[in-house]
Amino acid sequence: MGKSLKDKILKHLKSITENNLAQAKQAYESALEHSRSEDMKSEGKYDTRAIEAGYLTSAKKQRLDQLKQESQSFSKLTDSPCEKAILGALVLLDCEGVETWYYLSCASGGEVLEIDSKKIHIITTTSPLGKEVLGLEPGDSFALENSQGVREFELVECL
Repeated sequence: MGKSLKDKILKHLKSITENNLAQAKQAYESALEHSRSEDMKSEGKYDTRAIEAGYLTSAKKQRLDQLKQESQSFSKLTDSPCEKAILGALVLLDCEGVETWYYLSCASGGEVLEIDSKKIHIITTTSPLGKEVLGLEPGDSFALENSQGVREFELVECL
């Protein structure tokens, strides 16, 4: 179950990132073209359209670079089984009697995937939950404080 499920999760996350990458590339190219257009010629010392267009283009380029890095990070993840919670692990956590599957990812945190009738919550290793679970083995437990108080978690299974 674990290997094929992790493979499906990885494929889905890669697909999301590739779609976002394509959209970001198109947005960057559009912003770059706009910043270089005749409309951006300054009409006076208080005309800041060209500067603002440059800022927008720079922000679009940063997002494009970030998504390229995420895409490369996903290609380094493996669907091999894990004995402890590491980047690329699929973990089952019990929180006060409720069991939930989480995938430790380098990006796309907050996504919830439904694969093979299982809800898989994508969390990054930099999220509060991801930081706490990272490095743990089945049977280990931890407490995490949030707006609803302190919650107790136990790592049940690691794939």
